Amino acid sequence: MRDPGTEKVKFAKRVAYLVDPDGVIRKSYEVADVNAFAGQVLADLQEIKPG
Repeated sequence: MRDPGTEKVKFAKRVAYLVDPDGVIRKSYEVADVNAFAGQVLADLQEIKPG
Protein backbone atom coordinates (compact mmCIF):
# COMPACT_ATOMS: atom_id res chain seq x y z
CA MET A 1 0.00 0.00 0.00
CA ARG A 2 1.06 3.57 -0.50
CA ASP A 3 0.48 6.53 1.71
CA PRO A 4 -2.27 8.97 0.73
CA GLY A 5 -0.95 11.88 -1.30
CA THR A 6 2.01 9.99 -2.76
CA GLU A 7 2.69 9.55 -6.45
CA LYS A 8 0.78 7.03 -8.55
CA VAL A 9 1.89 3.45 -8.50
CA LYS A 10 4.58 2.84 -11.12
CA PHE A 11 4.37 -0.25 -13.27
CA ALA A 12 7.09 -2.12 -15.10
CA LYS A 13 7.85 -0.78 -18.56
CA ARG A 14 6.89 -2.87 -21.56
CA VAL A 15 9.83 -3.27 -23.88
CA ALA A 16 9.74 -5.00 -27.27
CA TYR A 17 12.25 -5.53 -30.04
CA LEU A 18 11.98 -5.78 -33.82
CA VAL A 19 14.45 -8.49 -34.86
CA ASP A 20 15.37 -9.18 -38.49
CA PRO A 21 15.79 -12.71 -39.94
CA ASP A 22 19.54 -12.55 -39.22
CA GLY A 23 18.87 -11.99 -35.52
CA VAL A 24 19.85 -8.31 -35.59
CA ILE A 25 17.79 -5.99 -33.40
CA ARG A 26 16.53 -3.35 -35.84
CA LYS A 27 14.41 -1.33 -33.42
CA SER A 28 13.47 -1.28 -29.76
CA TYR A 29 10.25 0.04 -28.31
CA GLU A 30 9.05 1.21 -24.93
CA VAL A 31 5.41 0.32 -25.41
CA ALA A 32 3.22 3.02 -23.94
CA ASP A 33 0.06 2.49 -26.00
CA VAL A 34 -0.61 -1.22 -26.48
CA ASN A 35 -3.53 -0.47 -28.80
CA ALA A 36 -1.33 1.44 -31.27
CA PHE A 37 1.73 -0.81 -30.95
CA ALA A 38 0.86 -3.32 -33.69
CA GLY A 39 0.35 -0.53 -36.22
CA GLN A 40 3.67 1.01 -35.26
CA VAL A 41 5.50 -2.29 -35.74
CA LEU A 42 3.82 -2.91 -39.12
CA ALA A 43 4.86 0.56 -40.30
CA ASP A 44 8.44 -0.06 -39.17
CA LEU A 45 8.47 -3.42 -40.97
CA GLN A 46 7.47 -1.69 -44.19
CA GLU A 47 10.28 0.84 -43.67
CA ILE A 48 13.02 -1.77 -43.27
CA LYS A 49 11.66 -4.26 -45.79
CA PRO A 50 14.14 -4.76 -48.62
CA GLY A 51 13.06 -3.90 -52.17
